[in-house]
Amino acid sequence: MTGVTLDGFKLFAAIGQNRDLFAEAETAIDKAGSTILLSQLKSKSLTLDHVQRLRAAIGDDNFTLALDSLNESDLKKIIKKIDAFFAVGSSNAGRLRGQVAALAARRCELTLKPVKAAKKSAATKSVANTEASWTTAMSAKPKRRAS
Repeated sequence: MTGVTLDGFKLFAAIGQNRDLFAEAETAIDKAGSTILLSQLKSKSLTLDHVQRLRAAIGDDNFTLALDSLNESDLKKIIKKIDAFFAVGSSNAGRLRGQVAALAARRCELTLKPVKAAKKSAATKSVANTEASWTTAMSAKPKRRAS
């Protein structure tokens, strides 16, 4: 089949409509389907909308099976793309899978950006430094003279 390009979408649709004709190729078909699905989940342009639509298209059971086949590294990459502020570093594979599944099923919201503590202004630091040096200077003991 060198040089010939088949329309994969039409081919898979035909296979799905004629399963009995392709019974002997079921393992190869399942493997090809899994490969396609996993490549979509690992794609560089993956978005939350894409994940949600993908889950809706293939169903919850197939989506869950696909997530179960992903390793922790792949799950972290997916989470970073679809939920940028989720605490990836402190999460194990089970928690990462749960977050992807919940976001895909619209059972939770995206993680909010953490709020950073306000930094002290330069004037506040200057006053604090002045007070520290004043108290240090006042508490210094004079040296004794040798008798």
